[in-house]
Amino acid sequence: MKPKTSRRPRSVRCAGLTLLEVMGATIVLSMAVVSSSYVMSQATTTRASMHAGPIDAALLAAHIHEAALGLSREPSGLGIATSGSDVLALDTLDGAVFSPPIDAQLEVIPASTGWAQHVDLRIVDPADPENSRALTTADSMGEEVIELVVTISEFGRSKGEFTWWLTP
Repeated sequence: MKPKTSRRPRSVRCAGLTLLEVMGATIVLSMAVVSSSYVMSQATTTRASMHAGPIDAALLAAHIHEAALGLSREPSGLGIATSGSDVLALDTLDGAVFSPPIDAQLEVIPASTGWAQHVDLRIVDPADPENSRALTTADSMGEEVIELVVTISEFGRSKGEFTWWLTP
């Protein structure tokens, strides 16, 4: 009689993973974690930079232009605006300086220390654009073409002058 041995048939394979398979899975998972953490880091950095946002002279000027488009042309009888809450009509922008700058909703722009928006308005003769005159309190501006000039400065240094014509 032959002694019984516990040998498995060759066709049956052991259940489980080999060391090579475990190492391969570990490498794939590690690469996925590293790449996703890199993407998340980049997204966080981008979001933070967009939230604080670089201050751009053209954007600061465009904020004033957008705000001016929504203002009444009727004379307010008020003086020059010194803050966004003082801007009630187009004439309150003439000669205004906003430091810190304001946005199109007339709110202070965060993280804009050192920047300023200088605003000037002039009446323009469309037939002779070179012949413009300063705005006076007697001007109704209802049917006049208005030249809006916004000069942007950072710590007293000019960063650009931007001009628009506001038509009736």
